[in-house]
Amino acid sequence: MLCTVAGLLALPVGPASAHDELISTEPTADAVLDAPPTEVALEFTADLLAISPTIVLSGQHDGR
Repeated sequence: MLCTVAGLLALPVGPASAHDELISTEPTADAVLDAPPTEVALEFTADLLAISPTIVLSGQHDGR
């Protein structure tokens, strides 16, 4: 039994796959816009859970 547990602990561990990844955005990353967008779209590898995710947008502001 102890050998089995020790053997399992010695196996390499890969990266966690519990989180979805961002596939695409609209506007695209690093886009230069003449005016603020009226909508921002984010596409993920799976549907997000309804647990009140928070998304923060930031960027330069030139005072216009």
